[in-house]
Amino acid sequence: MRLLWLLLGTALVLPGCDFTREGYLPPAVHISGVILQDFPLTRDGNPWDPDGAADVAVEIQNIGGTAFARSAVVPNVASLPENGLTLDLDLDVRGERTFYLVVLDDDGPTSEIIAVSEPFSYADLEAAAADTMSIQDDRGRLRALLRLTP
Repeated sequence: MRLLWLLLGTALVLPGCDFTREGYLPPAVHISGVILQDFPLTRDGNPWDPDGAADVAVEIQNIGGTAFARSAVVPNVASLPENGLTLDLDLDVRGERTFYLVVLDDDGPTSEIIAVSEPFSYADLEAAAADTMSIQDDRGRLRALLRLTP
């Protein structure tokens, strides 16, 4: 009987403990947008579209190509503003997934990939010391900042 009371007392004292960490969700890191600083404005010297300029959108995708967030399309981007092209996103990131920033030429029913960043993770976002995190692709053709907000 004493053992039963001891077990019951222990259960009442430690109700919030989760020794298996099941159900634990780390705090989310919020990606509120992307600032594109550089990406290929042409396809090896040829225009992306018949009108000459890409209709740019960005997505945050996983390795399988599933999009978790997508920006609005900015039509006919022939050059980048001095401070970069800002696109709004709305994505809370947490957990162990790997993500990629994908820059698209969005022509309505079809989209063509312009550039894909190196992979980044929740841990990378969480470790970012500022309100932005720099990302790029492996060939130096894509440079961007992810805007992070609390």
